[in-house]
Amino acid sequence: MAMGRPKSLDDQKQREVCALVSAGMSLPKVAMYVGCSVKTIRRLRDCEPDFDERMRRAQLAADLNPLEAMRRASGTHWRAAAWMLDRQERRGQSGKDKRRDGEFLRAVTDAHAKARQLVQREVICPLTQDRLQPGLDLLFATLAGEAAGGTSVPMPGAEGTKVAAESTTQDAPDTAVQA
Repeated sequence: MAMGRPKSLDDQKQREVCALVSAGMSLPKVAMYVGCSVKTIRRLRDCEPDFDERMRRAQLAADLNPLEAMRRASGTHWRAAAWMLDRQERRGQSGKDKRRDGEFLRAVTDAHAKARQLVQREVICPLTQDRLQPGLDLLFATLAGEAAGGTSVPMPGAEGTKVAAESTTQDAPDTAVQA
């Protein structure tokens, strides 16, 4: 019977790899510890479904251990509880929501530029234009700030000023146009 090359990751080393991964060690450091390359570990995962399953469970355990520690701490420490709450809220917002917010912000910025152009084109009196522009800038900056999560957002064409999203339209000058 012909014998091939012995496995570089025998059963004992496979158990060590899984234990180290579940403890949170990075794959390159695990490979160095057991005396093989990262490529060897990945290749073994591809070839042996049982090892792949054990590795996936080990990675999940590594992710869950700190989370479980924070969950326990949140029962007695307010900062841990606040962190857990923030993490849950962030997890609820998917990448799709963030893309949608970005699209809305671009739409608000485009609408602001068009509104400024419309005022400049349609309102003849320069004094009325000067009265309307700050109100438009405030309105669109407020919309943009809400899309950006309540942060200050510079509006193009508003002379580089930033308006916080917390500003209200009561701060805006009267923008009624007399016919």
